[in-house]
Parts: sequence; C-alpha cells; structure tokens
Amino acid sequence: MKKFVLSIICFFVAVAPVLADEPVATVNLSLRMVKAFHTGKAPEKPVLDKRLKDVKSKFANLPYAHYKIISSSVFPMQLKKKRVVRLASGQKLKLRVLDSSPEFTNIWVHWADVDKTELLDARFRFKNTERIVTGTDASDNSAYIMVLGLEK
Repeated sequence: MKKFVLSIICFFVAVAPVLADEPVATVNLSLRMVKAFHTGKAPEKPVLDKRLKDVKSKFANLPYAHYKIISSSVFPMQLKKKRVVRLASGQKLKLRVLDSSPEFTNIWVHWADVDKTELLDARFRFKNTERIVTGTDASDNSAYIMVLGLEK
C-alpha cells in the first residue's frame, strides 16, 4: 500500500507543472487615432500634433494639411485574445495579437465603420520598436489614421 501511495504522489509531483495554468503573455498596445484634414488655405508644410513626432516621417507623403490626435490609449493585450475597441467616431476596432517575440509582433486588425462597413481587415507584422500607420478616407477632405505599436 505504501508503494502505491508513493507512486501516486510521485505521479502528481511529475504531472502538476503540466496541469498548472501557464502564465498568459501580454503586451502593451499603444493605439492613437488621428484625424487628417484640410482647412481653407493649406500651410506650407503639414501641421502635425506634437504627440506624433515619433511617426512624423510616415505622414510626409500624405495629402493632408493637418493631423490631430483624437484619441490615445495604451492597454494590455493577452496573446491570441480578441479585444474590441469602440472609437469616439463610432467606428469599431477588433484587435488580436497573434504572437510576439522580443523582436517582432504579429497583429490582426478589423476596422469597421459606424454602419458596420468593413474599412480594414488585415494582419500586420512589425518590429517592436516600430509603429504601424494605416488609415481610411472619411470624406473628400479628411481621413482617419490609426497608429499602432508596442509600449514597454
């Protein structure tokens, strides 16, 4: 009987780490929504919100005169878990970090308009030190731009 009990104890000691919940990896996702637009006379060079200086070069070839952040947030994302973000504009983002390594992250983004029209359904792979900049026209004179990246 002692051998049987000892066998059971050894079994659970060996199997316990496998049965235990592994910690879920998370990353801190930075999301900035930007409104790009024209107003009357265009300035000589684009007017960029000061909080966009880290991605200034990515706006260089876009055809708008003004770029203003309309929302900015950083939130933890569990790997492979979907997160729904409702934007101030009424649009909706669905985000999922597919995987992340010390160098690269893969993310799925689904962006829908107020009327549920799909604006973007894409996967992005980016260096963890870089930012993704993507957007969609809102009207003839404006656009919404999304800036995604990781924060430490």
